[in-house]
Amino acid sequence: MVYLAVYRQHRSIRQMIEDLDQIFKKFPKCKLTRKKYPLMALFLSLQVMRICLKLPVYFLDPIVVASHRTFFRSDLVTKHLKLPSSSSFIVLQTCELLFIFMSRFTLSVFALYYSLTCKYIQVLLQNLIQQFNNVCMCQDLKNLLCVYGDISKYMSTMDTEFSFLVFVTVLVNMIGLFWSGYRLAIHSDISNVYFLSLMTSGLFYLTHQLTIMNSASSTNEMGKKLKHVALYLPYRFPKHSQEIKSTLKKDFMQDNHLTVWKIYEFNRSLTISSLGTLLTYGILIGSLGKEI
Repeated sequence: MVYLAVYRQHRSIRQMIEDLDQIFKKFPKCKLTRKKYPLMALFLSLQVMRICLKLPVYFLDPIVVASHRTFFRSDLVTKHLKLPSSSSFIVLQTCELLFIFMSRFTLSVFALYYSLTCKYIQVLLQNLIQQFNNVCMCQDLKNLLCVYGDISKYMSTMDTEFSFLVFVTVLVNMIGLFWSGYRLAIHSDISNVYFLSLMTSGLFYLTHQLTIMNSASSTNEMGKKLKHVALYLPYRFPKHSQEIKSTLKKDFMQDNHLTVWKIYEFNRSLTISSLGTLLTYGILIGSLGKEI
C-alpha cells in the first residue's frame, strides 16, 4: 500500500523538491550538507543490516525453513494450486523476500524524503528568525515576509499532499514495531540469527517512526517560534505597522502545520503517546496470550 501511494505521488514529490530548491535560492548562505548525510547514512546502514540478517533467517534458520516447507507441501499448494513443492519452494521464497525488501526500501525512501524536507524547512525558518531579529530596513522586512509566505504555502501544500501517506507510513511502522516486539517477547525458542533479525527489524521501524514524527514536530515548533517573533515586528516599525499587520494576518495567522492525515498536529506529546500505545497493547495482548 505504501509502495503504491508513493508511486502515485512521485510527480508531487518531484515538484515539491523543485519548489523547495527555489526557496533555498533566496538564502544562499544556507548549508545543508551536514544536515542530510548523517540521516542518509543511518537509513542506509539499517537497510544493510536488515539484508545481512534477513537472508540467513529465510534460507538457513531451521524454524523458518520448516514452516515454509510445511506450507509448500500442504494440499493448498500441491493440489489446489498445482505447484510442484520442490521447485516452487525456493522460487516463491525468493519472490517473497524481494517483495519484503522492495516494500521496506520504499518505506525508507519516503521516510528519508519527508524527514529531510522537514529539516530543510527548519533551516529556512531558523534563518528567517535570525533575519527578523536583525532586520533594520522596512524593504528588507517586506522581502522576508514574502519569503515566509512562500514557505507557508509550501508547508500547506506538503501537508495536503502527504498527510495521508505519512499516516499510512506511521501506522505501518507502529504495526511492524509491535509485531517485532511481540515475537521477541512470546517466542523463546528462536535462534540467535532470528533474534538479531527481529531486533534489527524493530530498530528499523522505530527509527523510521521517530525520525518522521520528531522532524515534523520540530518543524511545527519552529513555525510557532517564528510566528511569535513576527508578532513584535509592527512595534519595531511603527510607521509601517498597518501594512505589516495586514501582511501578518494574511500569512502568519493561518494554521500551516504538518499533521497526521489532517487529524492530529505533529508534536512531542503525540510521539510519546504513540509509543505508550504500543507498550500498553503489547502488555495486554502478551498477558492474554499467556493465559490462553
